[in-house]
Amino acid sequence: MKKRIGFVSNSSSSSFIITMKKAEELTKENIMKIIDPGKDSFFHNMAKEISEIFMDRIEQIDIDYIYAEWVYPIEYMLSDVDKIKKIVENGDSPYDEKTLRKILEGSIVMYQGSVADDDGGMGAALCDMTINFEDDNIKIEKDGGY
Repeated sequence: MKKRIGFVSNSSSSSFIITMKKAEELTKENIMKIIDPGKDSFFHNMAKEISEIFMDRIEQIDIDYIYAEWVYPIEYMLSDVDKIKKIVENGDSPYDEKTLRKILEGSIVMYQGSVADDDGGMGAALCDMTINFEDDNIKIEKDGGY
């Protein structure tokens, strides 16, 4: 029998979704535009760090990714329209049919990422925050950590 002596980690993580509503590529500058209070602000460097964290931890998602993530069992050789139907029928996905169709037609670009409290620093702080922001071009959604 093995014994473990030391600390046991129970880390938390939290995912976030960023949607670019005008099919623009997400950039650090896009994020800075909405969170940076200005170069003279006490919070400017914090905003830079947050935008870097978001950019380092995201991946663009498409219908194939969402289908593989939310539908089981996976059926192969389906058209994208049929994949959307299966995603919606499944009922577990956070994406509605209208959003999925916009992703398919390329009128929005969606990204997904996550942060964890064992990231330390601002990553750990972001893990526990709830963030809901939306303007004409970008939407950021993140529930608090667990």
